[in-house]
Amino acid sequence: MTPKEKFKKFASRLIQDNRRNWAVRTMARIARFYDRAWEHPNFEIDENGEAALLQAVAGEGIRTVYDVGANVGDWSLEASRIFPSAQIHAFEPVPDTYKTLVAGVGGEARIRHHPFGLSEADGTAQFTYYGAENSFLSTMAMNVHDHLPSTNISIHLRRGDAVMGELGTSAIDFLKIDVEGMEYEVLCGLREALVAHRIGLIQFEKQPGRRLLKDYFVLLGGHGYRIGKIFSRYVDFRPYDSAQEVSAGPNYLAVPAGKDALIDRLQRGFA
Repeated sequence: MTPKEKFKKFASRLIQDNRRNWAVRTMARIARFYDRAWEHPNFEIDENGEAALLQAVAGEGIRTVYDVGANVGDWSLEASRIFPSAQIHAFEPVPDTYKTLVAGVGGEARIRHHPFGLSEADGTAQFTYYGAENSFLSTMAMNVHDHLPSTNISIHLRRGDAVMGELGTSAIDFLKIDVEGMEYEVLCGLREALVAHRIGLIQFEKQPGRRLLKDYFVLLGGHGYRIGKIFSRYVDFRPYDSAQEVSAGPNYLAVPAGKDALIDRLQRGFA
């Protein structure tokens, strides 16, 4: 055993033996805070790198944007501001949230709103809805906020490839997916478009759900994408390793093969 391994074993045992000690508990709280600040940007688009990323790719010829899981439309409005020539399709399946979305973006002619979600097949699904104040927590994945009041509602879902055909979308230049744990299913519903290389940049949220981060690396990597995690000042493109499962989330960016210059620019930092 190396000196480093011996020290780690000693320190681990020391911490375990003193878990109830006030100082050790305080250090654990500080460590958790540090880890979250290090690996988990918040959900404010003006602070976590989302808005900065949009600005950084403004010169990439973004003409068609799909906002899947649009919620009340804040991201769609920001995309509309930064991409002044783009057609934006905002998908929101929760009826109450959809009404708020329509009211919020109704004055922007380039944002078309749709009262359904995208998934791997047409149909309905049961959705846990936490009300207007906490609509961003609502999910089809496992309910982890059972301390909050919620209701179960039925939502309408459509297969993405079919929706692209109906809307006359030849290609999606920027696909943003934020559907609280069901992002992988959205991508599966767009498999034909992925195979045909008809999707450009893909921003997706990764929160605890039914899929590992590795599943996204395998699926999108198989179509030639490079994946990086979005931080406030840059996108961190790095190979997958299992340690990333512990710190997965919230937002990642997948960039198609051949855009090495863009990847390098985003890795160096947002202007």
